Amino acid sequence: MESEIQRLLHKGKDEGGGTVLEIIDYRRNEELLSQTRQEQATVTKIQRATKYAEVGRWIENNLSEAYVQSHQDSLSSQQHESKLWMVEEIANLVSKFDATEPCHIEVVGSWFGWPLMEYIDYAFPNIKQVDLYDKDELCHPVMAQYKNKFEPKYPVHQFGDWFNRSDKRRRQVIINTSGEHMPHISQRREFFKGNPLVIVMSNDYFDGEGHTHCVNDMMELMHQQELGKVYYTGTRQLQTYNRYMVIGRMHAESSD
Repeated sequence: MESEIQRLLHKGKDEGGGTVLEIIDYRRNEELLSQTRQEQATVTKIQRATKYAEVGRWIENNLSEAYVQSHQDSLSSQQHESKLWMVEEIANLVSKFDATEPCHIEVVGSWFGWPLMEYIDYAFPNIKQVDLYDKDELCHPVMAQYKNKFEPKYPVHQFGDWFNRSDKRRRQVIINTSGEHMPHISQRREFFKGNPLVIVMSNDYFDGEGHTHCVNDMMELMHQQELGKVYYTGTRQLQTYNRYMVIGRMHAESSD
């Protein structure tokens, strides 16, 4: 449907009147621009939802019911709330790192990659590459579907088990929002140059499927991860469990 501002623009051109500003006064033009922005925001929201639905249909047609349910779980309100919490706290810590620095990010236990990838875009404005790690091979074709739908502005690469990679590399950020499923990040610190920012989440939902490394409280998570420098610790009480998050540096000092 053609918006009002588009109709007036076409009318002006048809009559040789030039631009919209020659047809309506400035205040009216601003009102119409605001309306157009709102309309575009609504369209963007619908398109975004459609992309998730399309990936969901692909999973229904190509994978088992277990992955259909897993995909639905990945989009739950609790998952979104946890990712939003991460973005908010990173925003509060901008003085602790250079937000404009080109950023190579590793996501440990990335699941299907999205919606976390959308939140990462908000948290880090200058991403040069994201590496998604998950040992479940059937997560990877779903990640590929998401990449095709969302078309990230930077390279997104997929890998298997993060804990099996043993080359020494330099990264600016390491994110693990599913620490309850795997060993501790600190076990692999010898393979990183520099001093990456580390963000780890876990929970106390011991009855969850695959939850082999839950923690009882925030202090236990801190002791697990053994970060050299801690910037933030926090707890969020969600519907069925408590989620814990720690943000800090891998080492107390930079290591080359």
